[in-house]
Amino acid sequence: ELKMAGNAQFFENAFQLAETGGDVQLQRLNTGSAAIPPVTDPNTPTCAAADPAVTVPAMNGSFQNTLCVIGIRTALGDSFGEVSTIHFENTAQGIAQGQARSMHRQGLSIRAPGLKGT
Repeated sequence: ELKMAGNAQFFENAFQLAETGGDVQLQRLNTGSAAIPPVTDPNTPTCAAADPAVTVPAMNGSFQNTLCVIGIRTALGDSFGEVSTIHFENTAQGIAQGQARSMHRQGLSIRAPGLKGT
């Protein structure tokens, strides 16, 4: 029972680490510090290299993010001209003790001034 309880805690830590990774990536996007992959075709998904793993000593584990641009859509806006919506998918992986792992995928969009798109 103690081993089962320990494993359950390891998996909970992995889950929380993956959630933290997603929150960190969202904050990076909001502040403009995320490594956004270069887009050559707005209709073809493009992924950045995985971020280096971030160790969280308090949880005896780490998390790692991979950010992909999965599409850009541009439409005519109001007096500001064209407005683009950049669609992202972030994959956050949490790894805790005992090799417990959790992977979370999150989609999000950001509106920006007109960019090349469809």
